[in-house]
Amino acid sequence: MPENQVIFAKEFIEMNYERYPGQKWFPYYLSLYMNRTGEQEKALELLIPIAREKSSEFWAWQHVADCFGSGNEKRLACLCRAVRCHVKEEVFLINVRISLAEELLAAGQKEVAKHHLALVKALREKNGWPIKDRLEELINQSWFGEAEAASGEELIKDYARKADQILLEDLPRYEAVIGSPPFQIGKKNHTFSAVDYLNENNELKSTLANHHKFDLIRDLSVGDPLEIMVDDSGEKPMVIAVNQREGEKFDILPLMVGMVSHVNLDKSLSMVKLEDGNKAIMFHNEVPDSDKLIESTFVHCKIAQDRDRLKVRSFELTSDVGDSDYWKSFTGNFRAKDQGNGGHVDSLFIPGHLAAEISDGDFVRGMAVLRSGDNGRDWWCAVSISEIQKNDGNDSIEHNSNTPEVFVG
Repeated sequence: MPENQVIFAKEFIEMNYERYPGQKWFPYYLSLYMNRTGEQEKALELLIPIAREKSSEFWAWQHVADCFGSGNEKRLACLCRAVRCHVKEEVFLINVRISLAEELLAAGQKEVAKHHLALVKALREKNGWPIKDRLEELINQSWFGEAEAASGEELIKDYARKADQILLEDLPRYEAVIGSPPFQIGKKNHTFSAVDYLNENNELKSTLANHHKFDLIRDLSVGDPLEIMVDDSGEKPMVIAVNQREGEKFDILPLMVGMVSHVNLDKSLSMVKLEDGNKAIMFHNEVPDSDKLIESTFVHCKIAQDRDRLKVRSFELTSDVGDSDYWKSFTGNFRAKDQGNGGHVDSLFIPGHLAAEISDGDFVRGMAVLRSGDNGRDWWCAVSISEIQKNDGNDSIEHNSNTPEVFVG
């Protein structure tokens, strides 16, 4: 592309990419043109977030390499990282290998440089393509005939690790824990785990870590302590590096008292009313034995902030929890509704599924939770009935014990 067209394209994208933040590739294309016009530092600033997201793609490392001049160790490192990326076809790496050979040659690694040029030469000959331009120049130089080709695999690996460090520059380190069992999402069914972490403001956050990128997570269990590096400059925080650290399971998560206020076995979830009045969701496939909990059970639970909701990560049974502003025990005589199911004890509502065995005037004992409606109105609602004394003078009925059989925190 002629220089005047490069300048025009750069200026056009520069004027528009901030106006259209939805165009996620504008910064990428702008960085390419900045490299062409000699603005490597600005280009690198734009490319780093893209390379962090696309660190498994060879082209991302190829373009980061272009931000460094020939003979710069960081350029060599990025090109080494590029050739270690998986590609559908080896032809995609032809230009990368030629550039890599030039940098290896400048670093005195003639044998490894010859290896990569020989791969390119063989690939072009296999496809019936001519040997020309920079490839032809390099293989016709005297050193190419004198050197003995060597893959230099360990050398390439060492430089590739240095390239990864480029993406970590200036990123903070956060204490974290594995928040969930592995699960698969996306068209490619990639495996992820939730990771909970404390940011620089000591705020609890949650994001996802890809098992394909971070082998360490595959070998750890839910709750295990981590140290992570996160890029939170985009719409969603992105895990860039993961290391194991010393600590206890779920050690950074707050421990709170809560009462199970609702169980939905059909949807495999439970709701927990917390001591501060908030509510947290507990998915049965994420928290062991949570499907055995019943309404009005008290628990000590570890809580994480997962996007716009609170989630229970683990729990242990607890007892001797007194009444609070958000739950309470109650007693009184049942007053059936004139129409429909359910009724009241004073102003406390008892829903129909709990009132099936209760008759008008019966004395009842149970647990209730404070609920809030969309209109801002609060009301007390029974979540369990532990005793019914029939109005006819017969013996009382012990409705349920509220003690599950099996619990594993």
